[in-house]
Amino acid sequence: MHAVKCRNAICLSPRGRAVRMVTIVVADDEARIRLLLQATLRGEGHRVVEAADGDEALTAIRAHRPAVAILDVMMPGPSGLEVCRAVRADSSLVGTRVIISSANATEADALGAGADAFIPKPFLPSCMRDVVDGVTASRSGHRNVVGHRAV
Repeated sequence: MHAVKCRNAICLSPRGRAVRMVTIVVADDEARIRLLLQATLRGEGHRVVEAADGDEALTAIRAHRPAVAILDVMMPGPSGLEVCRAVRADSSLVGTRVIISSANATEADALGAGADAFIPKPFLPSCMRDVVDGVTASRSGHRNVVGHRAV
């Protein structure tokens, strides 16, 4: 396990990259995807809170006020798109960036729900890491649509 060196919430990842350490909610009904993202994002120094369905996702987002929420579209309870709309409707969550990831939804679906970024499944963990870095670095509030796909 590599140590992450931090100073004032700016960390040096194991690869020596400077990253801003943030709280991230990962919501996906597939445990293996949550585990993969948890390992990837914690390896960068981020705090990860997991949710297995839409209701857990909304509860976690409201409780932890994360910088980023990564939402699968197809999960029990409210879908990731519905959770995204609820986040956008809550003025206390205005600073939460939302990344939608799905094999079934489209970029238009994600943007229409208010997402900041879209990543189609399957994706590479490094792609998700880069998108998280991008949305946390962006303070302008404009959306980023990403089309990374594992080959």
